[in-house]
Amino acid sequence: MDQPVRVLAVEPESLTPSAASLSDVDDRLDVVVTSTPERALDTLSEGGFDCVLSAYELPDGNGLDVLSTLKETHPDLPVVFWPAHGSERLASDALAAGAADYLPREESDRLSDVAERIQRACADYRDRQQQASAIQRYEMLLADISDTVLMTDENGAFSYVCPNVSHVFGYSAGEVTDLGTVDALFEEPLFEPGELDERGEIENIETEITTAEGDRRTVLVTVKQVDIPVGTRLYTVRDITERERRKRERRQYERMVNTMQESACIYDEDARFEAVNEYLADFYDTTPDDLVGEKSNLVPRINAQYDDDAFGELFTGEREELTGEVAGEFPEGGYQVLDYRLTPLIVDGDVEGVVGVTREVTEQREYEQQLEETNALLSTLFEALPVGVLAEDESRQVLAANERLFELFDIKETPSDIVGADCERLAEDAGGIFADTEAFIAEIEHRIETRNPVDDVEFVLEDDRTFALSYRPLELPDGSGHLWMYRDVTEQKERERTLKRERDRFEEFANVVSHDLRNPLHVARGRLELASEDCDSEHHETIVDALDRMDTLIDDLLTLAREDDQVNEREHIDLASLVESCWRNVDSVATLQVAIDRTVSADRNRLRQLFENLFRNAVEHGSAGSDIGASPELVRGSSAGTQADQGSPTRGVTIRIGELEGGFYVGDDGPGIPPDVRERVFEAGYSTTETGTGFGLSIVEQVATAHGWDVNVTESDAGGARFEFTGVEWV
Repeated sequence: MDQPVRVLAVEPESLTPSAASLSDVDDRLDVVVTSTPERALDTLSEGGFDCVLSAYELPDGNGLDVLSTLKETHPDLPVVFWPAHGSERLASDALAAGAADYLPREESDRLSDVAERIQRACADYRDRQQQASAIQRYEMLLADISDTVLMTDENGAFSYVCPNVSHVFGYSAGEVTDLGTVDALFEEPLFEPGELDERGEIENIETEITTAEGDRRTVLVTVKQVDIPVGTRLYTVRDITERERRKRERRQYERMVNTMQESACIYDEDARFEAVNEYLADFYDTTPDDLVGEKSNLVPRINAQYDDDAFGELFTGEREELTGEVAGEFPEGGYQVLDYRLTPLIVDGDVEGVVGVTREVTEQREYEQQLEETNALLSTLFEALPVGVLAEDESRQVLAANERLFELFDIKETPSDIVGADCERLAEDAGGIFADTEAFIAEIEHRIETRNPVDDVEFVLEDDRTFALSYRPLELPDGSGHLWMYRDVTEQKERERTLKRERDRFEEFANVVSHDLRNPLHVARGRLELASEDCDSEHHETIVDALDRMDTLIDDLLTLAREDDQVNEREHIDLASLVESCWRNVDSVATLQVAIDRTVSADRNRLRQLFENLFRNAVEHGSAGSDIGASPELVRGSSAGTQADQGSPTRGVTIRIGELEGGFYVGDDGPGIPPDVRERVFEAGYSTTETGTGFGLSIVEQVATAHGWDVNVTESDAGGARFEFTGVEWV
């Protein structure tokens, strides 16, 4: 040491060698001599001393007293004990009392040895001072650091332990020091022997510890080689248990995102992808790894729906979620409608991201719009119908209904109230008012299963009302559906029953009249034949005509009585062929022109009645017609026809059958029917000739009505009568 050392010597004046002589052997020593402990303390109070040199033999006390006092007042100041005579006990007592060194005078034959001991004690003192100062500086530097700092020598023995070591390990600094070496703190050695020498520094060693309380913790350790008074190795220990737990929890969220069956991701505060699942990557036509770190182009569109930074407010806690839909053109998939839900990713009360889940609902929204338009159209159409109507989708949810349905069944709700309701429940509720509920519901289920249309399946209500149920399968934008129509046919059925009773009575009357009339007619016809054998008379032919007329009247009367306004089984009938067949049964000099080639759905027998009666009516009233050629064949679409006297010109009525819009007509070139009587020609018994029965055209109207056709009388192009039939069902 080159720097001067101030020494306070405490010794009696008679003791030799004197401490004052030390300056002679080492000029770096500045020695001040005092003889009593009291004076020594006063002199030390002046300050500036680096060491105390004390004898044992003193006037007022001894050197051990001096040591004891100095350790209280100057605990760090080194004391070299220099008694006149030494012993092992004195040496032990002196060192135990805190002496830095011990050297009896009788053994120190050279003052240079004493000077060297003083210099060594002072050097040790200065080293301790520097180390304490260094530790103080490190503690000041580490005061605001949450990590725990440990320092050891090259052997791993502790030279410094940060006071906050208890925050990580649960031990106090003293308890850690007592463990001996740093390896005792960790489950496993941090590095292999010599590894630190080769690398100089080892960072981020993740390892496990067991705290004083027995808790398992995860820590991150960094070790550096240093060369400072405090030590040679610096350990920085950070408790990452919570961080690792948060990381594990976050990884759970990421795994959850990856397992979602919808497009899902985690955003950071800048709306960049932190985690992406396969579904979302497929939407962007890329891979999840390629999307991580990229900015979302959906978040700006979502934010644009709000007045403020709604996405940012998810991170600040001002919003709990964002939900809604975004529609528009996306570079990756064209026009899309996306349903979105954004929620904060919260770990231990902190928002660490935003979880975004989106569903592509373009087709669903288009379907809903179509369905809404369909429902609106159905509702509009339904309200115009006179029957109760109910439409349902394939899953039997109500699509639309009209007010008439609710009126028929006295339902207190409104049509809008039941849209989306379960039709099965509605059917059961409605079925409860039917007398045969099981049959009603069974019929509904059968129609749904077979999807076969049905018309007018009748059910009787408990209040004796009769309902007709009709069903039609529906073809909807997204599949199939069902359409039900309900009609209250109570009055119609009552009319039918009344009409049937009247018809039965009429038929009974007709049968009686027919039987009672035909017997006398047969007698009269037989007597006339006998009379004709006895004599000739010009009156016989008139009687025969009268008898024939009475037969015709009876036949027409029975036809009207026994046939009603219903038809039996319909079939597809070639109209021209049927007309030709009917024409053969007409005994007349007349011409028939067929200018139609269509097939009609009708009852063959009843349609035959219609044409035969029209032909007879035309022949009976057509007293004068056009000049007709003598061809015996019936020609379709021309004026040639069949005649009674083949091979010779004749005169007779011409009848023409042709097509008109929605039906057909039968016209002739006879005298026609005056406009003022056209409304009466279909009345039973009305005739404009003496030979007519008045029932033929009534039968014609009855057959047309039974088929659902309308019949109208007008004037033909040739000036005769023309009967037009419309509402005909062509096939």
